[in-house]
Amino acid sequence: NTANYSDACSLLYRLNVISEIFHDPLKFREIEFREDYMLGQYHSHFSSFISQLKSYQTFLTYNPHDQRIGTLEKQLEDYQSYIRESKAQIAILKQDYELAGSRFFRDSVLFAQRIMTPADYEQSKAEMLKQKFSYQNAVTGLAGTRIIVNNLEQQANEQKILKTESENRLLATLKEKYDNLKNQLIGWEQSFVLKTPVSGQITFNNFWSVNQFVTTGDIVFTVVPLEE
Repeated sequence: NTANYSDACSLLYRLNVISEIFHDPLKFREIEFREDYMLGQYHSHFSSFISQLKSYQTFLTYNPHDQRIGTLEKQLEDYQSYIRESKAQIAILKQDYELAGSRFFRDSVLFAQRIMTPADYEQSKAEMLKQKFSYQNAVTGLAGTRIIVNNLEQQANEQKILKTESENRLLATLKEKYDNLKNQLIGWEQSFVLKTPVSGQITFNNFWSVNQFVTTGDIVFTVVPLEE
């Protein structure tokens, strides 16, 4: 047994305590472990678990997906504000275009009756076309902005999916490292710890000295339950 008994037992107890956190992974932010455990041959499994735990904690604290999502959502907020302003502007431009159209219609009648001069008629037509162009240009611009918004929303959703996939992958790897370490320590306990399931009085059948080897199957002591 190359592991320190107290360290191995303490770590195994700690692992059992944090097992429920896998159902609420955000709590891993606050989890800390000593790194001076003397675990002998099991230290590599402990180091692997600690390394993965730190990677997951770093992801929870800072990850590029959150930064990118924040940037995209800020852009979406700005574009949504721009769309609201554009709609109000388009409503005004539409009224101007309709008024110019009505005015041009009346001027067309007057021109047909030879009451309006060609110069005035052309000016009325030009004003109508100008209002029409402004209105249609604003509508086209709004459509283009909506396309941009749809693309930004898609990018934000993709980043959220990537974040979830990355987090799930890191958490799955952490659970794997956790299970490996815990199983190793359970194996250590089964191999090196003399443990009785009942309380009682210990009776040694032979004389045992410190650091004497015990092989599988040896009877080291017997336990007489307290009730007897």
